[in-house]
Amino acid sequence: MTDCAKQPRKAKTLCLLTLLTLIALSLSTLSFAEESENRFIVGLGLGYESAIYQGVDGYAYPAPLFDIRWGRFFVYGMREGSEGVMAGVQVFETENTSLSLMINQGTTFLDIDDVSDESADLFTSLEDRKAAIEYGFRYLYNSPVGRITWDYYKDFGSAYDGMRNTLRIARTIGRPDRLQFRASLYVDYFSTAFNDYYYGITAEENEEAALELDLPLNVFEEQFRPQWDGQNSGHLGIDLKVEKPYSENLIGTFYFALEEVLGEVYRSAIVEDKERFYGAIGVLYKF
Repeated sequence: MTDCAKQPRKAKTLCLLTLLTLIALSLSTLSFAEESENRFIVGLGLGYESAIYQGVDGYAYPAPLFDIRWGRFFVYGMREGSEGVMAGVQVFETENTSLSLMINQGTTFLDIDDVSDESADLFTSLEDRKAAIEYGFRYLYNSPVGRITWDYYKDFGSAYDGMRNTLRIARTIGRPDRLQFRASLYVDYFSTAFNDYYYGITAEENEEAALELDLPLNVFEEQFRPQWDGQNSGHLGIDLKVEKPYSENLIGTFYFALEEVLGEVYRSAIVEDKERFYGAIGVLYKF
């Protein structure tokens, strides 16, 4: 087993939480019944996300929460890791497996207006990187060790024109009528096109920025922003979701996720952090 004490300081938190999650996965009991049940759950919460871009602070935002399923159709709006608002239809199901087709709103974006004044020169000539609308599928397998899902998404062409994958193993402990915990480990895989769009820096962008700042190109690239071409990469993440019912219909919910950037993304000059945090707290109403 990994020795967390030997890891770099920034990786120790993720390592320790990963080990705790593995322990929880090994000790917990499975709860799969809710996957196919019709339900109509809506609510409102407060979300928070740290930002890995240079000069962009973490931000809080109102988070509409919903989990709606009718027959084979579903809409889900409680963010988990890199998953955003999604809608889909289940096209195949057996006792332990299912396959669903989905549309998803990506959660990665950059708004240049959010960049601090101190880092403004670093983003000269760069444009906003917008959240993508994606399509794909989810394969689910209820294994003896946990619920395993594989999500595959491809951009419609409105943003990065590439693909990404998420592989997750999750288990649930507790009772839905009292207190329930769901812990998971997941790995995000991002294609070259994805990373190039969100974190890449081209020669043309640097030439334009150097002219705008009245600097020689070599000085600008050495002191501010070297070119960077996207490469495929992965993030390792863990998360925890907690639900506490306060009545037959009212449910409190809490979510926290931590991701470690494992690929070359952090070498881009516009990326500051190697860790990303997500969180949300809210109240749900079950009809």
